[in-house]
Amino acid sequence: MTRRFWSGWSLRTKLITAGGLVQLAAAAVLQLGSIGLLERTLSAQAADQTRQVGTLLDQAIAAPLAQRDYATLQQTLDLVRNDDPIRYLVLLDHRGKLVVASGWEPNRPLPPRDQGRIDLDRADTTLHLEVPIVLADQPLGRIELGLSTERLREARHAFLRHSMGIAAAALALSMAVFAAIAFAITRHLARLARASQQVAAGDFDVSVPVVTQDEIGRLGASFNTMAATIKQRVAALEDSEHRQHLHLIAAREEQARLTTLLGAMRHGILFVDAQQQILYANAAFSQLWAVPGVLAGQRLDDLVPLLHHRVIAADALHLDAMRQTTGRRDATVRELRTVDGRLLVQRCQSVTEGNAASGCLWFHEDVTLERQAQQHAWEAVHDALTGLLNRRGLHEALERTLSLAARDRAPVALMFIDLDDFKRANDLGGHRTGDEILVAVARALSAQTRPGDTTARLGGDEFAVLCPGLPAEPAGHLAGRLVAAVEHLRFTTASGLVLQVGCSIGIALSPLHARSGEELVACADGAMYRAKQRGKNGWVLCGDEPTQTRSTISAIP
Repeated sequence: MTRRFWSGWSLRTKLITAGGLVQLAAAAVLQLGSIGLLERTLSAQAADQTRQVGTLLDQAIAAPLAQRDYATLQQTLDLVRNDDPIRYLVLLDHRGKLVVASGWEPNRPLPPRDQGRIDLDRADTTLHLEVPIVLADQPLGRIELGLSTERLREARHAFLRHSMGIAAAALALSMAVFAAIAFAITRHLARLARASQQVAAGDFDVSVPVVTQDEIGRLGASFNTMAATIKQRVAALEDSEHRQHLHLIAAREEQARLTTLLGAMRHGILFVDAQQQILYANAAFSQLWAVPGVLAGQRLDDLVPLLHHRVIAADALHLDAMRQTTGRRDATVRELRTVDGRLLVQRCQSVTEGNAASGCLWFHEDVTLERQAQQHAWEAVHDALTGLLNRRGLHEALERTLSLAARDRAPVALMFIDLDDFKRANDLGGHRTGDEILVAVARALSAQTRPGDTTARLGGDEFAVLCPGLPAEPAGHLAGRLVAAVEHLRFTTASGLVLQVGCSIGIALSPLHARSGEELVACADGAMYRAKQRGKNGWVLCGDEPTQTRSTISAIP
């Protein structure tokens, strides 16, 4: 209520009223200070008067009191009490026994003595004090006396009347001066207020006259500049609003195109904000997961449990990663296997604003057919048992290697390897032992080759090693290591037999022995047969004599 009442006043009225209140407050503070000073002055006067009376009585009473001259004491008290401020005097000896009294009935009890500040507003107008009587530093008794405060009260009242008159005159004069100043200031401010109302109403051509160079004048000049600036800004805003409208139309058209594009993609796309609320999901997402249409505004916590039923239990943990809301999500690709046999790939792309994550784009792709095609392609060039390249894979690798070697004028070594006594070992140990021998030999051969060399199984117990950039002498050393690696392999059958096999290796070099792949294969194959015919468990370089390491050991009981 007070605020609404005050807000309805004009600035001029507020200034005059505020000035008057400030003046009243200052006058009240000044008056209170003056009253306090007056009371301290009057108290000092009363204390000084008490000391004077005490000194006079001490000099006049000490000797008669010591001589017990009661008549002289009575006369002295009556003489001192004739002073108007003194209401009564009572003389007591050192034992507190009343000796003589003036202005006080002997049988009447003495009032309590006053201490501290003088209270001029109390009903009792007498100040009750005590003065000790001492002779030769020996206490003889004390004087109980009462001083009138009437004069002090009259002095205070006179001072208050005088000071209040002066304060009222000063207040009236200052209010008149303050009102004149307020009128001079608010006259220009009122003009500015009327001009501001015109600007608020949309009239930006308004201006105020600037007639002074003080703060009010500078304020008027700033207002004129502001009005001109606002006019320019409004025109710019209207133009910007028109351009924004055009941009909005273009953005909506672009959004429609983008929505159509995302809807036509075969990848499932899900956009989730940092509060786990779904912002967008395309139709492919619902189709991949076989869930009803996912709507914007739906909670991710409501969707993930539905997806759990579509994947095997081991991959459900990857779906729970979608509910992470803190920190940046990594771009790890995860594979999810569905209960109906499909393979889905899950990827995540964080969306950031500044340094804070604001959401995440989840991509899901059905790669079942693609992986099947990749598997078929891999199986077409790899051996199913050992995982090495098969004959077709070796042929493709050989053609690529020869092409690069011809460009770089580098040698290529091709080794054909045939296991010795593998058929007998297979018959003794069974097909299972035979498969173990083939796998172990594949590992032993791969362990001896260099990085970049290719090891292949051609079928049955035949292997091959393709070594780019390997001349004849190092090729011979490698062949010796391969023979030794196979020779040291041992295999135990179910019946307790310990089996071992050997190998015969034929080496052909390009371009020394052949330039085409077919010719190089024929040379290596021929060299391998010569090594097998001339003792086995050794190696032969195409066009050279075989080198035999030792005879083949087929079985050790």
